[in-house]
Amino acid sequence: MKKNNSPPVNLDQYLKRSGHRFCSYFEGARKYTLPYGTFLLLAIKAGAAFNLGK
Repeated sequence: MKKNNSPPVNLDQYLKRSGHRFCSYFEGARKYTLPYGTFLLLAIKAGAAFNLGK
């Protein structure tokens, strides 16, 4: 199997170019004044949970 030797992606640059606004679960729960667990479940059900690799 061939290895992928491409350079790693600069995550900070990607997020600036993409135009999306990402926040942590904690920040989102505070913003919408919801309990952390409730916000976490809502985000996952809505398909709004992304792995950013940090």
